[in-house]
Amino acid sequence: MEILRFGFSICVLLLIISCSYNARVPELIANRGDLSVKERHPYNVSVAVIGGDETFVSSEIFANALVTSLNDSKVFTNASMTQTPGSLDLVVLILSAIHGGLGFNHIMTSKWILKDVDDNEIWSSTVEAKGYSSNFSGILRYRNSAEGAARAVIIEGISKLSSLDL
Repeated sequence: MEILRFGFSICVLLLIISCSYNARVPELIANRGDLSVKERHPYNVSVAVIGGDETFVSSEIFANALVTSLNDSKVFTNASMTQTPGSLDLVVLILSAIHGGLGFNHIMTSKWILKDVDDNEIWSSTVEAKGYSSNFSGILRYRNSAEGAARAVIIEGISKLSSLDL
C-alpha cells in the first residue's frame, strides 16, 4: 500500500512540475523554411506584446521570439522592442491560450495591430488563432504544445504582415 501511495505521489509531483515549464525562445522562433514572405517592407518596426501566460508562454518570451523571427524573415528593415520615430508599432495582444486533452493540445489566439508611431493610424488589425498538438509524451508535453502553438501564430502573423500593401 505504501508503494502505491509513493507511486501516486511521484505521478502528482511530475504533473505539477510539467505545468511549471516555461517556453523557450529558440523553440518559438519560426524556421525560415516555414515562413512564406510575399513582400518586404522598407520600415522599421517596434514590437510590443501584451498578455501571455506566465506558466507557458510569457509576453517577454513571445516578444523575443517574434523580433528574432521578423528579423530572420526580413519582412521589415529592422524589428526591435525599442520604439523610434518614423517606425511602425506592431502590438500583439495574446487573447487566450487554451490547453485541452491533458496538455497535448494548445490553442493560442492573438490580435496583431500594426500602426504608425507618429500619428497612431492603424494600418492593419487581424486576429490569429492557431493550435498545436504535441505527440511528445512525458512531462514536457505541456511546454511542447504551448511552444508549437506560439510558433504557429508567429509564422501565420509574419505571413499576413508580408501580404500587406504598405
